[in-house]
Amino acid sequence: MKNLHKILKVIALVIIFSVFVVSLLSIDLNYKISGNEEVIFHYVNENYYQDFSEDNLLDEIKEYSKNQDSLKDINTTLLEELVLANKYVKKAEVYLTVDQVINVYIHFREPFVRVLKDNKMYYYDIDGVMLPTLSKVKNLLIFSGEIEGVRFTDFVKIAKRIYNSNMLNDLIGGVYYEKEKGYVLSSKICDLAIYLGHDASVEFEKKSGLIELFSVFLSKELGCEYCKAINLQFDNQIICVK
Repeated sequence: MKNLHKILKVIALVIIFSVFVVSLLSIDLNYKISGNEEVIFHYVNENYYQDFSEDNLLDEIKEYSKNQDSLKDINTTLLEELVLANKYVKKAEVYLTVDQVINVYIHFREPFVRVLKDNKMYYYDIDGVMLPTLSKVKNLLIFSGEIEGVRFTDFVKIAKRIYNSNMLNDLIGGVYYEKEKGYVLSSKICDLAIYLGHDASVEFEKKSGLIELFSVFLSKELGCEYCKAINLQFDNQIICVK
């Protein structure tokens, strides 16, 4: 019985904490649609887009609600689909309250990488969706080269490993792909090219440790003139290209 009481207390604390966190993260925007009915937009994460406006979403919700006899008749799943059709939104959740309020929780698509194509820079999210014009630009990896036909999921695996390592995040500025050589990392230290080969997305987890160790050794012991590039295509080897 005591254990059950403790479990219930823990569950209650988790619920309270979750509500508190959501309230801190979200930005709330209130709109009247008719009579006492309200729509409240909650931004769960940051809005990076300069052209995003709630007006279009609000118009669609108004149009939909006009055809319903009351809020009780509103299908929240259909409303979520309306919001999800917006190119800025990755996830949407709609809830109705007893006091005639439609709560719309918006999860924006977040920029994950920059892709250089035809001398133009484009921003993509983690799902490979090209994003509209941003109002804020984060310091993101640049993917470039002969990338047509290359699986975006392979880039994602490499990018995640770089972003999750403080050392690699500070060291690597871009990922270049060549059909002949495969993946090539661009190091900010010594302007060094790092050849990973074609299976980089599979092997990069093991090779990333070698990159960190050699970069420190090169900059401190050998000097930037020692290597123009390093080749890590072979297991447990670092080949210096003069």
